[in-house]
Order: sequence, then structure tokens, then C-alpha cells
Amino acid sequence: MNDVSRRRKSFQTFFRMMGFLKPFKWIALLAGLFLVLKIAVEVVAVYFLSPVVTTVSQNLGSQPQAGSFWNWLIGGSTSAQDLRSVLLLMAASQLALSLMTFVRSVWDTKFSQAVARSMRERTYDHLQYLEFSFYDRMTSGKLMSRALGDLDAVHGFVNTILLSILDITVSISAYVLLLGWRSPWLVLTAMIPLPLWCWVIFRFSKRSGPLYGRQREAADQMMGVITENVAGKHVVRAFGSARFENAKFHEKNEVFLDRLLSVIRWQATLNPFLQSLAIASHITVFFVCSALIQRGTLPIGDLLILGAAMGTILGKLQHINGIAEGFQRAIVSGERLFEVLDSAAETPQTAGKELLRGSRGDIKFENVTFSYGAGEPVLRDLYVTVRGGRVTALIGPTGSGKTTLSALLARFYSPSSGRVTISGQDIASVTLRDLRRHVGFVFQETFLFSASIRDNIRYGRTDVSEEMLKTAARVAHAHEFIMSLPQGYDTRIGEGGVQLSGGQRQRLALARALVYDPEILVLDDAMAALDASTEALIRERLKELRAGRTVIMITHRASSLALADQVLVMKQGRIELSGRPQDIDLTELPFVNPEEKRQPGLFLGANADMENPA
Repeated sequence: MNDVSRRRKSFQTFFRMMGFLKPFKWIALLAGLFLVLKIAVEVVAVYFLSPVVTTVSQNLGSQPQAGSFWNWLIGGSTSAQDLRSVLLLMAASQLALSLMTFVRSVWDTKFSQAVARSMRERTYDHLQYLEFSFYDRMTSGKLMSRALGDLDAVHGFVNTILLSILDITVSISAYVLLLGWRSPWLVLTAMIPLPLWCWVIFRFSKRSGPLYGRQREAADQMMGVITENVAGKHVVRAFGSARFENAKFHEKNEVFLDRLLSVIRWQATLNPFLQSLAIASHITVFFVCSALIQRGTLPIGDLLILGAAMGTILGKLQHINGIAEGFQRAIVSGERLFEVLDSAAETPQTAGKELLRGSRGDIKFENVTFSYGAGEPVLRDLYVTVRGGRVTALIGPTGSGKTTLSALLARFYSPSSGRVTISGQDIASVTLRDLRRHVGFVFQETFLFSASIRDNIRYGRTDVSEEMLKTAARVAHAHEFIMSLPQGYDTRIGEGGVQLSGGQRQRLALARALVYDPEILVLDDAMAALDASTEALIRERLKELRAGRTVIMITHRASSLALADQVLVMKQGRIELSGRPQDIDLTELPFVNPEEKRQPGLFLGANADMENPA
């Protein structure tokens, strides 16, 4: 990318970042108004320094007696009256300055926190609706780095940029006008370094952008190592690989430190130059001011005005350097953050506008092809019918596409071609909220939240009664072990349910799906972590709930097929075999648990009178 394209992209990112401020334009307007008033009061307060010093220097020299100052000050002389007047005005201006500083601080904070809250909520809300394909290519470490570090960098910039520019512009203009009012020569001398100052900052900031980009990439990699280590802590401990993990983190940390030091060294090169320029400017202006005072064209009190004005002007010019650095950081972080927010094109949550008209009819996959990214298709021209209101068992070797097929049903992914229908209605036309209200999932990899058992079972719903909660737990054969815990349903189970066994977590996941009472229930190897006796009990309970419900069971266990009305055998992304369970010889299927294989016709619970679904 050449310099012109990079500059154009940077400004596009800048204006997009400014869009975060649009909902808060009135708060920003009030914050800016109070900022201008505060600067105006500050300039007035600085102005009153000159007559105070001038009056004191002119009158105190004629009061030689000790203690006579107070007598003179409260006396009726014109000079004493003048001094009392300017002292009162100075005190009033300082009091007003303190008040306006407080008001400005309050509104700045209100503006800042409103923008921060909006940005965090917008980013978090967006993450809830992204397709799984986004998470397939974005590691947790990178996502955390962008949702936290880059978001903070962008917020820090957009929150301060408008008020900072207004502050710099109004402050410098006000003090330049004040100096110009006292003497045009002071203005000319004070403005000499401004063009050189801006040119130096522009040249330095042009180089800093790529440095910030490399630093953020290193932060991504370091965050990725930390995230994976925490998530895989049991594997790390089990394999005794703490030293290996430490070495891996040390390597990433060293890279991050090296790139961070590159940024710091670059900044350190700029700051001394700017400070030298500021000192030279200060000395030059004081030299001109001294010459004007010596000639009698300026009162001596204007030295204080000059000192305050130049201190403010040079300080604000230093802020330009900070804005330039913040701009480069924000552009890098903004591009990375918008990479997440721009993934909305892959999210179909706004495509569907209809409600699901019927969820107990047949589910059809019509010529469906799907691949993860640019890889080989996982499903190839798949055409299959899952009979509504019945139990369908989906079996096949690992990698045959069973879980992918169920994921398409809930639109975790969208087919590359073809379509999925329920009762003849294309699910792409249905809102995600309504679709997933009718489809319940129990995944093979169980995830529980670090909350109470009650909150995990009724996750996402506030209308679940205690009776519904316990009914779902009983069907999942979880009620007994829950009641044996010290706090029962109010027991907190730790992060990921670490305080429970694998089978207990699986039963809670099943109860969580059942409490929704979904018309379509997908069990993705949901009983893999259960022992044979518990699985048998749950199967008996599920028989009571199968009526009027469409159940899809992904399984490797022959015993789990006892409830099935229909069996679909997948291989290499296609349906290789379908039929009633008693018509399929499992001894010919090597991927079925060999200890549980049964001969045809021995399936308990199969509907022998069902017409051949094939």
C-alpha cells in the first residue's frame, strides 16, 4: 500500500471513529461550551495579574515604615483603592476559574463515560451475532486484545480529540489575542516556532504508525498465549509443561517489549527536540518583553501575563504532539477494531424477518454444500429429510459432517449453496431469535457459566418457574445430585463448572436445553460423558418427552439408538444409508461402539410399524 492509499485509509478510519460521538453531540456541545467558558475565565484571571503587580511595585516603594502597609491599604488614597479593586477582581476571577474548572471536569467525565459505555456495548452486542466462522479464524487472544486494548485506544482518542482540539485552538487564540492587546511584537515572537513545531510533529508521526501496528500485533500474540494457557490449564498441569509454557510466553513477551521500546525510543527522539524548541521560544519572547519594559512601552506586571501565556501556548503545542501520537495509535487500533465490527456482512441476523410458521414438520437439507473457509467441502450436495415429530439418529465416522449438519440447522453457519427448510419454510427467512427459540441444543463439549446451578439451567430466560426448572432437571437426571449439594440449586459451580464431574455438567446442559421446551431438540453426542446406568435412566425420561417433538441424536453408541425412529448414516459429507434402526446392521459400521453393537431387529423402543423413511 503506497503512502497516498495509506493516508486515505487512515482518514477514512478517523471519520468512522468520529461516528462513535454522533449519539452524544449535545453532551459534547455542552462540554465544549463549558471548556470555552473556563478558558475565558482563565484568561481574565491571568490578565488581572498585571495590574496587581504594577500597582504594588508603584506604590509600596513609598511606604518605608514597618506595618504601614496595612494602614495604607485600608486608607482612602487613590492607589490603595486601585490595589483593593484589582485584588478583589483577581480573587473573584480565581473563584470563578475554580468553579468553571469543576463544571468542565464534571461534563468531560460525563461525556467520556457515555462514549465509553456506548462503544463497549456496541462491540459486545455485535459479538453476540457473528457467525461461528468469525470465531473460527479469530483466536480468543486476538479477540480479547481487540475488544479491550484496541477499544480502549480508540475510546481514549475519540473521547479527547474534539475537546482537545477545541482546548488547544481556543487557548492559543485567547492568549495570542491577550499578548497582541499588550504588544503586537509579543505576538509575532510567540508565533515564530508554530510552523516549525507542526512540521516536526508531522514528520515524526508519519513514522510512528507502523511502529504502533507492530506493537499491537505483538500484544495479540502475547494475549493469545495467556488465553490458551488459562483455558488449557489442566492439560498444562497434566503434561508437566509449565517450563515449556513459560518459555513460550517469555519469547512473546520479549518481542512485545522490543517493539514497545522501539516506540519509546522514537518518542524519546522527538521530545528533546520539542523541548529545546520550546525553551528557545520562551527565552526569545522574554528577551523581547524585557526590551519593551526597559523602553517603557510595557508595564512590569506584563511579565506575569507573558509567563502564563507562553507557558499555556507551549504546553498546548506539546499537546499537539500527544494528539499526533494518539492519532497514530487510534488509527492502528481503529482498523483492527473495525475488522471485528465490519464482520456484520457475514452475520445473517438481519436477513430473516419472518417467524417460524411450523417447527414440527419435516426438516429438509436440499442440495446443501458447505465448507469452512476455503477448505474442502464438509457437506457435498446433501439432500436429506428428517421426519418431523420423530427421533432421528445421526451416526457416522469422525469428520463425516454430523455436527456441521446440526449447526446449519440453527444457522450457526450458512450453507455455501442449497437451503435448509422446516415445514417447507426456508430458515434463512426466519429471524435468528425465533429460530433458536424453537431449536434446543446439547453439545458434546459442555460449557457452563460461573454462576449458580439455577442460573445455568434457566440461562437466557427470566420466565422459568421453579416447577419448570426442576422438571427439566429431573428429566436430565440431575435433580438428585443437585439436592445433595450444600446449597442445592443455588450452589455456584465455578468457572466452566469446574466443581462438577463431566457427567454432572452434561446433565445440567441437558436440563438447560429441556427447560426451553423446544420443538426441535439436537443432542450432539450429549450422553458421551454419562455412565451406562445414568444414560439408561435419561433415555427412559426422554421417552416421555418425545411425543410431538423432533429429536436429532448425534451418537456413536448403539444403546442411544433405542429411541430412534429413523437412522441416518453419514460418510464424507453425504448420507450413505438411511432406514429404520432394525433394518440396519451395525456390525458393518466400524465407528459404532463395538461393545454395544446389536444385531438387526434388537432395538428396544424402535417403531417396527413405521413406514420406511428412506
